[in-house]
Amino acid sequence: MQIQLPSFKQTLFNVGSFWLLRVASMLSALVLTGYATRVFGLEVLGLWLLASNFSAYFQLFDLGVSSTMPRILPAMRARGENEKIVELVSTSAGVTILAGLLGLLVTPVIAYYFGDAYNYDSESSRILFWLVLFTLGSVSLSLPFRIGYGLLASSHRFDVSASIELLVLVVKFVAACIALYLTENIFIYGLIMALPPLVNGLIQFRAGYSISNMAAIGGIHPRRWSKEALRTILSMCGASLVITVSSMLLLQGSTLLAGVINATAVAMFSYPMMLVVKSMSLSASFGKFLSPVASDLSGKNDLKGLSRITMESMAVSSALSGFILFYIVLLGPHFLVVWLGESSIAPENMQTMSTILIILTAGRVFLIPGAMSRGMLMGVGKHWNVGSVEMVCSAAGLAAGAFMMLVLKWELEGLAYGISASFILRGLVLYPAMTCSVVGISLPLMIHRGLIRPYAICALALAVALASKYSLNASHEVVGLWVGVLAGTAILVSGTWVFIISHDRKKAITQRIKQILKRVLLRS
Repeated sequence: MQIQLPSFKQTLFNVGSFWLLRVASMLSALVLTGYATRVFGLEVLGLWLLASNFSAYFQLFDLGVSSTMPRILPAMRARGENEKIVELVSTSAGVTILAGLLGLLVTPVIAYYFGDAYNYDSESSRILFWLVLFTLGSVSLSLPFRIGYGLLASSHRFDVSASIELLVLVVKFVAACIALYLTENIFIYGLIMALPPLVNGLIQFRAGYSISNMAAIGGIHPRRWSKEALRTILSMCGASLVITVSSMLLLQGSTLLAGVINATAVAMFSYPMMLVVKSMSLSASFGKFLSPVASDLSGKNDLKGLSRITMESMAVSSALSGFILFYIVLLGPHFLVVWLGESSIAPENMQTMSTILIILTAGRVFLIPGAMSRGMLMGVGKHWNVGSVEMVCSAAGLAAGAFMMLVLKWELEGLAYGISASFILRGLVLYPAMTCSVVGISLPLMIHRGLIRPYAICALALAVALASKYSLNASHEVVGLWVGVLAGTAILVSGTWVFIISHDRKKAITQRIKQILKRVLLRS
């Protein structure tokens, strides 16, 4: 048996389109959120954020089918098992169709009682009814078509999937901007923002069905549903589904919990959380690339190589998270003002959001090295261990945040402390301990080289930058800030090069730079 691997060119297209989509999604979310806040204000947009965050839970109804298919179908194609492919895809379609019907059945009921559950006034409840109806209805209708992504991914056509998502994203962005410019109707804006999952699903299904050549091998038919295929799907997606649920429990769950205070609080908590997640999404996803490397080294019983790559990845990712922490602490509050508009938000609300941003960032940065550890653990087969850590920490963080917010009366800052503590527990304690037990590294050594050293460099850079900012009087504070940013950046870059990057890696980077310069000089 030989699994058909993508070509180097196809791999470049896949990776390039993936990063392009990530960047476009981040920029689109930031621009639309800032624009919509100026148009609707915190309270009305908070209602939309409440509905859209809740709709994310409906995506779990597909039981992780679309993400499981790429793990199974390539091996079946390599063995020429067309009958099993038809059974698997047909069963997957059956599961998602039933999930979609269930979603459509409960959507009107949830929409009707959603506003009452938060004890909002009649007008807010009316707005929420329609927004929840739009978002849940669109997600429910899109569920059967989510297998299109699975068909594309199993054919190594991530570039097609990403291109379709990017196209839908651009159309949504343009339509939403036009709607915001022409009208201040939250219902029109909500409908435009709710439709993309359905449109994206339809196009991806059409493309996936064609590219995977399903019609030639038997298509999709209800008579081909199979209990064996269902067992295969459920056995593969269990741990991944637990990890997804735990992530949503913490991120979307915290936003829904903020709604207990009022709709304005939803927006005030969502904005800092969005900035933190978006700013770290690219770097935190590096753990996915470590999984296959760890799997290969584990299969060869190369414990020494696994230990080396784990330690180096941990140190570099910690240094990267130090850069992010440095810039958000110094520039994050200023960005909030520029992004959302100082005139559209009360000063005390802006100050609260700035505080929440710092609290969440201080915890979330530890998930970047934590993501590396998680990727390594997933690669060596510790899926359920990772799933258990994610679920326990998410539930504990949400419970702690709720306690501090509602019982101790620490308001949104208390919720942020609980969520941040969950991030720190995973990234700084549990994942390093689990990683050490697998790769045979002593925990004190990993903490020293992989965590303390990079964050000590970050602490020094922050101290210098803050001293520069506050050493000058108020009239020159901006000058002091940017002098501090430049000085801190120099410390981060030089410290990372000297103390974090390994000797072999420095040598390889230096050699590569020399080669590039040599080519440039020869051409000139």
